[in-house]
Amino acid sequence: MEKILKMLKDGLLTDTLDNIGKVATIFNPTVGSGIILASKITDSMASVKDEFLEDEVIGLNGSALILDKMIKDKNIDFDKLEMISENLKSMSQYIEKSAKLVK
Repeated sequence: MEKILKMLKDGLLTDTLDNIGKVATIFNPTVGSGIILASKITDSMASVKDEFLEDEVIGLNGSALILDKMIKDKNIDFDKLEMISENLKSMSQYIEKSAKLVK
């Protein structure tokens, strides 16, 4: 996993996907364009600062930790609960769109 993250930060993964996508487009334009799109996504991911991810974005694990704390403290923070709900909806939409690309 660390190797992939390093490749992502160095831009190597983006370049590799872009080159594979260009070649794949010759044989199958649909597959090639999907790979090129993936290279653009990895390029966007590489530009996101780690501090932003730690402070602003809450994934499944972060959401679970917040919920665990609320349960443990028996104190529901409705603002955080609403934020978790919105994050889960966003992740669900991303997964659905990604699945459509794979089809």
